[in-house]
Amino acid sequence: MNILKQLDEAVKYIEANLCGELNMDELARIAYVSADSFSRFFSYMSGITLNEYIRRRRLTLAAYEIRNSDIKVIDIATKY
Repeated sequence: MNILKQLDEAVKYIEANLCGELNMDELARIAYVSADSFSRFFSYMSGITLNEYIRRRRLTLAAYEIRNSDIKVIDIATKY
């Protein structure tokens, strides 16, 4: 089993569900490890915590929408 491939699959799950609720148990299942192990491994491989990665990705998507749409900021804030 290739752990980097499983990490890639977990990141794809995160990206697909950024606007919704992310399930840590599902992430761990995708990576074939426990939720705690996944969180530690993600931090080790990426250099940032899993929560920080998710927060940054959501902020990036929100900034993109603010810049490229006419949607109100408050609506975008509640979306992300």
